[in-house]
Amino acid sequence: MLSKRTIVRICLALAAVALLALVLVPYLPAERFRGRVEQVLERTLQRDVKIGELRFSLWGRPGFTLSEVVIADLPEISAEPFAYVGEARVGIALASLWRGEMTFSRITLSQPSVNVAQSTSGEWNFEQMLRSGVGAGKRTEGALPELRVRDGRINFRSGLKKSIYYFRSADLQLSQEGRGTGAWLLEFRAEPARTDSFAPRFGTVRGRGRWLPAAGRNGEFEVDLEMERSPLAEVASLFRAPSA
Repeated sequence: MLSKRTIVRICLALAAVALLALVLVPYLPAERFRGRVEQVLERTLQRDVKIGELRFSLWGRPGFTLSEVVIADLPEISAEPFAYVGEARVGIALASLWRGEMTFSRITLSQPSVNVAQSTSGEWNFEQMLRSGVGAGKRTEGALPELRVRDGRINFRSGLKKSIYYFRSADLQLSQEGRGTGAWLLEFRAEPARTDSFAPRFGTVRGRGRWLPAAGRNGEFEVDLEMERSPLAEVASLFRAPSA
């Protein structure tokens, strides 16, 4: 039987090894995985992805930290990229490695600029990536995992026309409902703003929503919104006519 002192030494040694791994792993070369990571992201997001710098990461859950990421949009909807991301974090689903695959359990986009666009036929550019995971039953290479946005900017476009309205300081979490319905659950917090206004802020909007892609042509969307109290003049200025 091991003595109490020996057990303490073993625990300290394991803690030291874990701490050393956390410090050193981000500096190990991860370039050999670049092609694989880009390929999995492209299958997951249903569009081309380009990565600047790629690093290992063990904080939170094992995965990769990506810098200067450009996520292309669907060419039939917009020539402008779907998102520019300064830094992204992808967590690996460890169970997938046992199957000889690599899938992601979570994608976190930090301070991205996201372009939500609608084609002239009415299709939104996010629909395809959400539909890819419906009915999968288990996490596969083509299914979108939990998606988080932190301190992002969300722009809106319809056809060739870009809206003057956008969200800033947006925090968003998108995850698939766990009851096998194929629905997606959305939680968000953001500040509405206008591109032609220099007002400091119009308040904060919070909401929860549920999108069911199987219902109807563009799916069925339910959402509850709550807007922070703001002076009436500020709210009115948010909806005033654009400057000439």
